[in-house]
Amino acid sequence: MYWLNCFISCALALLLLLVGMSDAQAQSVLWQKSYRPGFPNDPYPAAVHASSAKVGVNSYVHVGQVSTQVPNEAYPRILFTNAQGDSTGSIAITAYHGRPVTRGGAVAVVGNGDGSFTWTGEVDTLINGARLPDRLPVLVKMSGQGQIIWSRAFHAPPGRTGVSSMPLPLLRTPDGYVVGANTLDFVNPTGNAFLDRQTVTKFDNLGRIQWEVRFPGYAANTQNLFVQANGSYVAAGYELVPTPLTTSFSESLDARLVEFTHTGDTIRTKRFGVEGDYEAIQKAVPTADKGVVMFVRRRARLPAGSPTEQRLVKLDSLWRVQWNVPVDTSPNPYLWDLSVTAAGEYLLVGSRQLAGRETGYLARFSVSGQRLAFLDVAASLTAATSLRRLVHEPGDPLMAWGAVQIPRPPAPGMPTSSQRTFSAGFGNVAPAFVPDYCRYPPQPNAIYAQPQPDSLVLRQLSGAGPRYAQNVSYRWELGDGTVLERATGGLVRHRYAAGRVPGPGTAVRLTLTNNLGCTATQALYPWGRPTAAQQARAWAGRATLWPNPAT
Repeated sequence: MYWLNCFISCALALLLLLVGMSDAQAQSVLWQKSYRPGFPNDPYPAAVHASSAKVGVNSYVHVGQVSTQVPNEAYPRILFTNAQGDSTGSIAITAYHGRPVTRGGAVAVVGNGDGSFTWTGEVDTLINGARLPDRLPVLVKMSGQGQIIWSRAFHAPPGRTGVSSMPLPLLRTPDGYVVGANTLDFVNPTGNAFLDRQTVTKFDNLGRIQWEVRFPGYAANTQNLFVQANGSYVAAGYELVPTPLTTSFSESLDARLVEFTHTGDTIRTKRFGVEGDYEAIQKAVPTADKGVVMFVRRRARLPAGSPTEQRLVKLDSLWRVQWNVPVDTSPNPYLWDLSVTAAGEYLLVGSRQLAGRETGYLARFSVSGQRLAFLDVAASLTAATSLRRLVHEPGDPLMAWGAVQIPRPPAPGMPTSSQRTFSAGFGNVAPAFVPDYCRYPPQPNAIYAQPQPDSLVLRQLSGAGPRYAQNVSYRWELGDGTVLERATGGLVRHRYAAGRVPGPGTAVRLTLTNNLGCTATQALYPWGRPTAAQQARAWAGRATLWPNPAT
């Protein structure tokens, strides 16, 4: 849809308010833009941005929701842009499974590497003709043109498991998706009593549930998920810890990290915090030293009425605290997202009260937690601006996404402002840190037997690479044009058709892909040793050749 520049010609010099340390100008603003929600007959809808993903070269998708002036009416919204923030289209999803959506929103999105994308969210609607009792989480795959390819609702009846709160963090794996949620497990099919649980669900590439685990702990929530270079996943969030010191739900949360494998088995769990205080991890990401950096929302139990703090916390590889610093000392700051640069510095976006209105900011911290720069970003002198998500992709400008409240002239029965999706692009920013997930690739190790001259029996004894990695794809190329794709290892038996038995120098290849997306190939030569040229090509492609031991 159409986009509007937020610049007001009479206030161009005041669009950016620079405060903080002397090098605050190290990051420069390349552009600022706002986006119409896409309802031409409703001039004052409210658009909310929740998540972004790169889907192709110079192509991004941004998801959230848009609310109209009809009470309790909201729709999932999809916005498409290039890397410079120029809109290339948007859609609002007003129907789901052929039924009208009454209320819903998208909260997380990932690209699939082929131009398509998949998002999670909540939708209140009719599914297959049956009314769902509450808004339920959904997983939806869409094409690059915005058509729904498939969609799945989960945590649904008959078990009466619903979702109690956002967000619904989403990870892409080579064989599907990992989704976190805070679920309500009802004690019986008809009663209202329930248990609040931190849940992680694994889906395959068609959106079918492969496994689901509930981590121990009451009122535990997953705020975000990330993958580590050792092949494991981490769920970051919080857990309610009732203590004799407090009876208040909101003042007795401990920050919590849970590490688990690709099959959902728990590796370790750790809680952080002071008994009785409120501490919740809002975002956590891996660092180059195999540690974790996270920001924690904290409020002390004593003294009463203590202000809310946003803290940046660095952990080592054993999850021991290395340092813990405040992000901002201004009243009621709010932190939303975090990114690590290749130089080891930390970029953060959020919002705070400045000159009587909400103002978005970009902050930069050193490797040791020292605040280096603080850049306030205001759309205008009168608009309220919030930056909520960072999009930091190698080779593209740093983008921050959020919302802006644009004041409107008074009108009977209409709001005094319109909320729109807002974006800002930044220059002079170090590239993003990308963990070296494939430093230790899978190790294919296949052996074979020839029970008949026209037959092969193949067995693999392969490794997956890092400690907690798991192979998720086994691709066999059998030399006669036959290709077998399997999700698990095991015996492969193949009989060649008459006249199709390969000759000397023909390879049988096993290509492995682990859950980190890393691949490796091994070539076997049951019918004779590889030629010198084949050997050279294999070395150039980092493949391993195993000749026939009998020749």
